[in-house]
Amino acid sequence: MTKIYGQSDDNIYFEGDVRGQVDCYGTDDREKGVLISCSDGTILEVKYCKNVPGVWGIAVLNKGSLFDCFEPCTDPDADIYSDIVYLKDGLKKAYASTYYWVEVD
Repeated sequence: MTKIYGQSDDNIYFEGDVRGQVDCYGTDDREKGVLISCSDGTILEVKYCKNVPGVWGIAVLNKGSLFDCFEPCTDPDADIYSDIVYLKDGLKKAYASTYYWVEVD
């Protein structure tokens, strides 16, 4: 299983089949967050300070074949003050784009 969530005000963590950390500063000041693209087709937008101040938000843009569940967070005092996405076993890669991105119609 892979767990994806934000922590502090500048880190996105991956735990499980894919492990690592993406440093990204200032997503609370941007319109868009970090675009995460997973090898199973799951696509996420991760952004600090969603509609609840001090809480990381994750928007699920596409559910891939390994997408398991989405756990929302509304408590800035929680141990993990972030929405969390869980993917089933078997994820091979995840890519993060910390640059601004453009939607194409």
